[in-house]
Amino acid sequence: MPRNTKRCCVHLSDLDRMVKVMAAVALAIQFFSGVVGFSPLQKSLLNQQQPHPLQFNHHLGIRETCHDNYLSRGANFNLKRNGFMKRSRKCQERNRLSLYLSRDPDYQRNDGDGDDDDDDEETTWLLRVQETVGSNPNRSVGLSLFMALAGAALGPFLDSYHSAFGVLQYNHPFSLFEDTGLVFVTTWWVPILFGLAGFIIGWLYILLDAIFSTSNTNNDNLQTSEPENYPVPVPQILYGISFFTFQYWLSGILFAHDMDRTSILLIMTALAVLGFRFLDNTKSGFITSLATAFGGPLIEVGLISMLPESAGYHYNDAGETGFFPLWIIPVYFLGGPAVGNLARGIWNGLSKEVDGGDGVSSGGNDAITGRNKDPNQPKCGTCQDTRAVGCPNCDAVGTYVTYGQTVQCNCCKGRGLVICRDCFGTYEGDDPNNIERVRDIMSRMPD
Repeated sequence: MPRNTKRCCVHLSDLDRMVKVMAAVALAIQFFSGVVGFSPLQKSLLNQQQPHPLQFNHHLGIRETCHDNYLSRGANFNLKRNGFMKRSRKCQERNRLSLYLSRDPDYQRNDGDGDDDDDDEETTWLLRVQETVGSNPNRSVGLSLFMALAGAALGPFLDSYHSAFGVLQYNHPFSLFEDTGLVFVTTWWVPILFGLAGFIIGWLYILLDAIFSTSNTNNDNLQTSEPENYPVPVPQILYGISFFTFQYWLSGILFAHDMDRTSILLIMTALAVLGFRFLDNTKSGFITSLATAFGGPLIEVGLISMLPESAGYHYNDAGETGFFPLWIIPVYFLGGPAVGNLARGIWNGLSKEVDGGDGVSSGGNDAITGRNKDPNQPKCGTCQDTRAVGCPNCDAVGTYVTYGQTVQCNCCKGRGLVICRDCFGTYEGDDPNNIERVRDIMSRMPD
């Protein structure tokens, strides 16, 4: 062949390189468009070996509407099902992929103690906390107000037992019913302190219930902790408050009759263990009660040390600590189940009130669409008949991070909620395959 003759053929290696470059360009376009939807042909192209490994400094993720997630390991672009994130939520339409680019080609997912698993677990419980608080603002505000008011109203009466029996003494007390046998002694800041305690303990119970409910369920179908997972009958709530009141009163009586500290400590500890075992006995309750048992006395150390003389107080027996006797600790501990079960009951009651008592409006219709539900259909185990579930595209946050920027989720329009498909067809006239109908309902969902 003459030297000046132009080559008219293309080597297979050149063609292969061109195809791979085109695939890389298409991938880049899909990243910038925010939609990753690969066809089988594109998947096969991406599974081929790349001659020049690409390096990425951090994970770039695009959330998806399906809980089947995929991992792309560096330059090899090996799509691996369930390779990075745990399944976030049950859904039926699996029409998108979630592509994650790793730090380097040798990146391996650690299924044991790796940092990525720890980050994923942390993200899961943080999202659950956010979803629990933000899923229904009215209910969250209602619980906060009720627990604060309940603590402010009931706390001073319990505190008055210790004041009346000489366990502690206020420098400038406020007294009522001095002419009767029922003396009420407290000071002005006690209702505020007990109101804050009721708010904190109540929310700790609700949030920890949600976190542990998430960790104990299957990742394919994460259920909320409300209200069936932690049903608290009204008698159990009343028993808890009454038993805590009895313990508080008994500690004052035993102190007034000059019983030694060790005996009071043993009796109070036995009552605390017994009360927790039969009135609560949950992991979230145990953690909250421990936090209360040690956090409460520490707060008292600060109050005794820092309050001005006009608002100060002191324990008549400074005890082993120099501030209070140790038997105060189990008294604080039993306050956890008493306040926590009350918070659970209020939370569940507010849930029923918001949902019309059965997950739907009081007229038997869906509050969003007005559709009648088939009475023969059981309650939806996914949404509890609220017709709304956390958006799997953004993990119920409303936003997600891509290319280092936080953007609004285009699936839920920033609401963090989407329509539940598991029970969609059980409502009269609603077809789960009617996309326009789904969009119409989502447009009328509350923020």
